[in-house]
Amino acid sequence: MKKELILPIVFSFLFIAGVTAYASVFIWLGVPLVFKILIYLFVTALIIVMVYLLWQRNQEIQKEKEDDFSKY
Repeated sequence: MKKELILPIVFSFLFIAGVTAYASVFIWLGVPLVFKILIYLFVTALIIVMVYLLWQRNQEIQKEKEDDFSKY
Protein backbone atom coordinates (compact mmCIF):
# COMPACT_ATOMS: atom_id res chain seq x y z
CA MET A 1 0.00 0.00 0.00
CA LYS A 2 1.22 3.46 -0.79
CA LYS A 3 2.09 5.44 2.29
CA GLU A 4 0.48 8.60 0.84
CA LEU A 5 -2.90 6.88 0.92
CA ILE A 6 -2.79 5.62 4.50
CA LEU A 7 -4.00 8.83 6.14
CA PRO A 8 -6.89 9.48 3.71
CA ILE A 9 -8.06 5.87 4.10
CA VAL A 10 -7.89 6.03 7.89
CA PHE A 11 -9.70 9.38 7.96
CA SER A 12 -12.40 8.10 5.62
CA PHE A 13 -12.90 4.95 7.66
CA LEU A 14 -13.10 6.88 10.95
CA PHE A 15 -15.53 9.40 9.45
CA ILE A 16 -17.80 6.66 8.09
CA ALA A 17 -17.66 4.74 11.38
CA GLY A 18 -18.43 7.88 13.39
CA VAL A 19 -21.36 8.94 11.25
CA THR A 20 -22.75 5.41 11.24
CA ALA A 21 -22.44 5.12 15.03
CA TYR A 22 -24.06 8.52 15.54
CA ALA A 23 -26.93 7.66 13.19
CA SER A 24 -27.46 4.24 14.75
CA VAL A 25 -28.26 5.92 18.06
CA PHE A 26 -31.18 7.70 16.43
CA ILE A 27 -32.29 4.60 14.56
CA TRP A 28 -32.45 2.53 17.79
CA LEU A 29 -34.34 5.27 19.63
CA GLY A 30 -38.08 5.50 19.33
CA VAL A 31 -38.20 7.93 16.41
CA PRO A 32 -40.84 7.70 13.70
CA LEU A 33 -40.16 5.54 10.66
CA VAL A 34 -39.99 8.59 8.37
CA PHE A 35 -37.05 9.98 10.33
CA LYS A 36 -35.32 6.60 10.33
CA ILE A 37 -35.58 6.46 6.55
CA LEU A 38 -34.28 10.02 6.20
CA ILE A 39 -31.35 9.27 8.51
CA TYR A 40 -30.55 6.11 6.55
CA LEU A 41 -30.62 8.01 3.23
CA PHE A 42 -28.46 10.81 4.64
CA VAL A 43 -25.85 8.41 6.04
CA THR A 44 -25.80 6.44 2.79
CA ALA A 45 -25.26 9.65 0.82
CA LEU A 46 -22.40 10.67 3.13
CA ILE A 47 -20.73 7.28 2.72
CA ILE A 48 -21.01 7.47 -1.08
CA VAL A 49 -19.54 10.98 -1.09
CA MET A 50 -16.68 9.96 1.22
CA VAL A 51 -15.77 6.99 -0.98
CA TYR A 52 -15.86 9.24 -4.06
CA LEU A 53 -13.62 11.80 -2.36
CA LEU A 54 -11.19 9.05 -1.39
CA TRP A 55 -11.08 7.86 -5.01
CA GLN A 56 -10.58 11.45 -6.19
CA ARG A 57 -7.73 11.95 -3.70
CA ASN A 58 -6.10 8.77 -4.99
CA GLN A 59 -6.26 10.16 -8.53
CA GLU A 60 -4.67 13.44 -7.37
CA ILE A 61 -1.82 11.58 -5.67
CA GLN A 62 -1.16 9.54 -8.82
CA LYS A 63 -1.19 12.69 -10.97
CA GLU A 64 1.25 14.44 -8.62
CA LYS A 65 3.63 11.49 -8.86
CA GLU A 66 3.49 11.54 -12.66
CA ASP A 67 4.14 15.28 -12.67
CA ASP A 68 7.11 14.80 -10.35
CA PHE A 69 8.60 12.15 -12.62
CA SER A 70 8.19 14.32 -15.72
CA LYS A 71 10.33 17.08 -14.18
CA TYR A 72 13.48 14.96 -14.32
